[in-house]
Amino acid sequence: MKNKIKIETVAFLILFFGFLGCKNEEQIIEKETCLLQEEFANNLSFGNLIETHSKVELDLTGHVSYDEEELYTFQSLVTGIVEKTYFKLGDYVKKGDILLEIRSSAMGEYRHSLSMAQADIDLAIRNLESVQKMHESGFASDRELLEAERELKNSRLSYQQIQETIHLHGGQIEKGLLVIKAPKSGYIIHKNITRGSAIAEGNEDIFSISNLNKIWIKVNVYPTQVGLIKHGEEVEISTSAYPKERFTGRIERISQIFDPEEKVMKAIIELDNPDLKLKPDMMVNVHFLMDTDEKALAIPIDHVLFDKDAYHFVQAIENCDARIVTFQPIGKDKKYYYFHPTNIDVKEGDRFIEKNNLLIYNELLSR
Repeated sequence: MKNKIKIETVAFLILFFGFLGCKNEEQIIEKETCLLQEEFANNLSFGNLIETHSKVELDLTGHVSYDEEELYTFQSLVTGIVEKTYFKLGDYVKKGDILLEIRSSAMGEYRHSLSMAQADIDLAIRNLESVQKMHESGFASDRELLEAERELKNSRLSYQQIQETIHLHGGQIEKGLLVIKAPKSGYIIHKNITRGSAIAEGNEDIFSISNLNKIWIKVNVYPTQVGLIKHGEEVEISTSAYPKERFTGRIERISQIFDPEEKVMKAIIELDNPDLKLKPDMMVNVHFLMDTDEKALAIPIDHVLFDKDAYHFVQAIENCDARIVTFQPIGKDKKYYYFHPTNIDVKEGDRFIEKNNLLIYNELLSR
């Protein structure tokens, strides 16, 4: 009998501790399913979905151009041969720097014209002196004196005009060369000559200078987008050269005609460029933010995860549960992604994980 009692006691203890073991195991499993445990909560932060009017970002393409109002383009006013050049494409030049020398027969013509004009002045001076003496003696009338003064004035004016023409050409007639100097400071953005090049009067642009501290962005606007672009609208510009940086500008002008070759209309953005990061002909993307009357849920961009070609955020559910919510943005701005909760059981005010959301996301994927 005692042995029977002992056997029953041992069996009871085995069943009892076995039950406790199973219970502890169940508690451990239940605890493992709780991702947002109290001891981990200090490493998390939460936000709430908001409902607001959505914004849409329209992306267009364009390229960097120089400020055409600050552009200087040189065309030779004489025919000749380039004797020497003092600059290269992309060089920075200061106002007054010698850029090139042109040997031209026009310099001889100017020298001859200047000599003839000086001779006319000398003759007019002697004539005036003679008439003045005759006028004092009563042998010349007032009219003759005025005429002599007018001849001297006209001679000096002719001489001055020739000098201005030589100055306009940038010529130094003493060397028999046309010496071209920079009329302003800036960068050489175009050069079409080398030493020994033959140039013709007004035939083509020889070089161009522009100050790149201010540039233009020429935006391609297609027919379907014309009604979306407005004068004065603020835009952002990005380029592959600086993937983490955006530049801010405004639409200053919108062309009223379409480019016959590109089949687009051009919108002009004027942009300060103090660090000279943006260079002429650099391709850029232009981002327009447009308000809509459509309401949508919004979540901050910094807390959205892009994975497997889709957008996700981690929703924090009551108690300690979490789940991955996948959504399709209908628009975005600098701060938020906007989406409709179509086929998604979320609403305004629902919590999402901000800090360490990637950690929770990966844990949910591993299950």
